[in-house]
Amino acid sequence: MSKTLNQLRILHLGDMARVGYRLTKLLRKNGISADYLYYDEPYHYDDQKKEPWHHSFKTSQSSRFNKIKVIKESIHAIKKYDIIHAHSSYSIPLLFSFAKKPFIMHLHGTDTRVYAKEHSLIGVMLRRTLKKANKILVSTPDLINEVALFRKDAVFLPNPVDFDTFQPKKSPIDIRGDFEFVVFHPAHHSLTKRNDILIKAFSEVINQGFNARLVMVEWGSLLKESKDLVEKLGITKNVKWIQRIEVEKMVDYYNASDVVCDQFSVGQLGLVSLEAMACGKPVITKYSEVAGTYSSKPPVLSSDNEKAITKNIIHLIENPSERTKIGSESLKWVKNEHSEKKIFKILIKSYEYMVKK
Repeated sequence: MSKTLNQLRILHLGDMARVGYRLTKLLRKNGISADYLYYDEPYHYDDQKKEPWHHSFKTSQSSRFNKIKVIKESIHAIKKYDIIHAHSSYSIPLLFSFAKKPFIMHLHGTDTRVYAKEHSLIGVMLRRTLKKANKILVSTPDLINEVALFRKDAVFLPNPVDFDTFQPKKSPIDIRGDFEFVVFHPAHHSLTKRNDILIKAFSEVINQGFNARLVMVEWGSLLKESKDLVEKLGITKNVKWIQRIEVEKMVDYYNASDVVCDQFSVGQLGLVSLEAMACGKPVITKYSEVAGTYSSKPPVLSSDNEKAITKNIIHLIENPSERTKIGSESLKWVKNEHSEKKIFKILIKSYEYMVKK
């Protein structure tokens, strides 16, 4: 490829957890010509529609023959670009394109931990795309070892965090009511989040006499199971259920809470953890360190069982100064490890590698 990086047109194809959108904004902010193609769906971002570089699939996620339509639209769209940065399974259309564009396959979690190992059509397609991609990026450190089952050259790219939106500030909403302590758990209800562990741990906190509230979001394949568990444990009055909310409004819920709980299965920091840390909130989640990725260990309260979660929640309830201290350390850590400068450097190095090829 004879063009320089500043002459290239880059397309972020598809998205997961808003990562592609934020990376596209970061590239354009630094003078790189980049566009973004994804669904135009509810629960996305009001500001996306104002940007001329945000293009939408003509189909919707719920429409019939959706995947076939997305493949056709993607194949047509990539013709105009020099490099394709494809997210998760949105990289699969590149297997069927005659344009033979160099592309990055950016993996985000379940695509690698689960689907790529399956003996299913999606599993076969993901494995073929993994082998064909010019470069592999992963959004959490543990995925380096997961990808190693197929190839050994994956690079960790920290997820971008919108620090302009997610920052410590007085919340305009009240989710506390008459409770003295609020736990916010916005994760979807599924096996990969192990919401049941948190609910049982929170029940024990209530049983020990603490006046606390757990705020959860009504979404996920195991939502009914979670609601049934809350009722079975007799903590209905201590649990507040809210509808799914727009991304930009999440900051108000983080800042209205005393602690944020993420997930208790994977052992890596999801966007919930990162955004909560950016708001200066202590985070309870499962975390397993992977050597050679972060320069320092995140100051989260790592927990993977009911007893540990209960202990950490009670510790934070009884020690307000510790909440402030951990929140401050979390903000400093995430601003360093997930800085735009650090992310842009890795991103550009990946694109330059493809240009030289």
